[in-house]
Amino acid sequence: MTTHLISPHTRAIRESLYHDHTLGIGNFLFKVLAQPVDALSVLFSLEQPFVAPRGKAYETLSLQDLYAVVAELAAWYQQRGVTPGQIVCTYTAEGISQFLHFLALTSIQAIPAPVNCRMRPDITLLYHQKYRFDHLVYEQHGNSDTFQVLCQGVDNVHRYGEATPDLPLQPSGEWPASYNGEAMVMICHSSGTTGIPKAVLFGHQQFFHGKRERLRVFLQSDQDRMLSALPHSHSAGVSYLMTAVLLGIPTRVLSSLTGHTLGDQIARFQPSIVVGFPQTYGALAESKLPAQAFPFLRRFFNTGDTAHEMHIRALLEAAPNAAFHDGFGASELGMALFSKVSTRGNVTTGRCVGQPVPFATVRILDDLGRVLPAGQIGYVAIRSRTITPGYYLDEPLTRRCQAPEGYWLTGDVGYLDENGAFMHLDRAVDVIRTASGPAYTLELEELVLRQCDEVDVTVVGVPLSPRTCEMVVALIAAAPGSERERCQKVHDALRLKVPANVPVCVASLAPNSTLPLGATGKVLKRVIRERFWQDLNAYRNQDLSVFGHVQDTDPTLTNTTLCEAL
Repeated sequence: MTTHLISPHTRAIRESLYHDHTLGIGNFLFKVLAQPVDALSVLFSLEQPFVAPRGKAYETLSLQDLYAVVAELAAWYQQRGVTPGQIVCTYTAEGISQFLHFLALTSIQAIPAPVNCRMRPDITLLYHQKYRFDHLVYEQHGNSDTFQVLCQGVDNVHRYGEATPDLPLQPSGEWPASYNGEAMVMICHSSGTTGIPKAVLFGHQQFFHGKRERLRVFLQSDQDRMLSALPHSHSAGVSYLMTAVLLGIPTRVLSSLTGHTLGDQIARFQPSIVVGFPQTYGALAESKLPAQAFPFLRRFFNTGDTAHEMHIRALLEAAPNAAFHDGFGASELGMALFSKVSTRGNVTTGRCVGQPVPFATVRILDDLGRVLPAGQIGYVAIRSRTITPGYYLDEPLTRRCQAPEGYWLTGDVGYLDENGAFMHLDRAVDVIRTASGPAYTLELEELVLRQCDEVDVTVVGVPLSPRTCEMVVALIAAAPGSERERCQKVHDALRLKVPANVPVCVASLAPNSTLPLGATGKVLKRVIRERFWQDLNAYRNQDLSVFGHVQDTDPTLTNTTLCEAL
């Protein structure tokens, strides 16, 4: 077995792929293998080995290995009755597993519906049943034992992991399947911050649009190597591993996405490129990296939500030769459709997420759908060929997100400046409805991080029952030092920004308390809102299991008296 890392495909190969108009998300592996590429050197090195259906364990994968594993997995699915057009929910471990199951299913023209292994088992089963997927496959991970109990009596549930040495090397019949046009190739779930996740559709060409350009512009050096710290059940994880295959970039694939693990893996693999979500970058920044810890790094790529300014600054101190490419996107958008680049001496400040990419146009709309001029706050609408065809089995929701002239409502609030750059203020569902007008949680979080030396903060609006107006609540993590002083400092900073008649409450979490997180690591602000008064009342009764200290306008106030104070 070779340990020699692959070199990027030649420019001639990349140009040939670029001009292949049938190339897309459903067939890229086989299109690459049809080229004169180096199929024997290591493409993927794995933090956790992957055991193929016939029992062989892989710590690295060449393109030839990738083909063999995908062929075995496709045969495994075929033996379990999976047929073209069927949808298969895959609840497998983090790392390379989801990508391999994706490739195997698309190779037999089945449709993978990957689920993050951090999603609660009960929510996973409800998601599978709500959308009536045809099969469900799971393997051993932290939630699998509980999931196995929940699935008793459910049809077409298959556990992956038992070796089958006599399994055929590839599926029977014509294989791999061919693709063209807008065939549906994948369903990915949303983050689930508002309940059972939505099922987002991805098409063969729709999802590939925008990625084709990477064949020409992504590589900066023949020495490039990449580390992926993305969840590979997410469309972004699939996208960047596809990019590695298309370009021949040696890539380290992580299974553990903690800040400590990421820092250690970066130091060991010494990539020139790191890709991840803002939650992972935040955890890395909070690990107190020494200055110039990663002098070999040249590019960070962030996607999903935009990263916090103070986290970007910390990472660029650790990687002084790097640029931080901050992309703002969502599953429904197909990829990051805004981008800004920061370097050590030039970090973009505030909530600016940059200009739209060349193949996207943006409007800001008011409540009636009218286009707003620069500087006015409203709802974000985007038009691009990358945008999802819609939500699976939810035509009403799809229609509600579609605006005239092909625009898609993202669910975000912000404005465009005079230069066309987008200022992202908040998710529409998270905007705080105060007695003095809206307050924006992301803007307030940025303020605290910038002024208060906190490594992380979460701001939410909590209803002041029985009225509909809300108070501002900020939660900070447990940390060494005086909780009272830290909370007071955050409270004072927010008090200068928030109108005087709007109550402000700051709470530090107890040492063993954590914020509720969704499958992709996003904080579930909905859950914080729902349980805030219960947690606050517990603190008032000397229960310090959730809050270690609370600082508010008047510590004697409850939800009822806060309302009366307005």
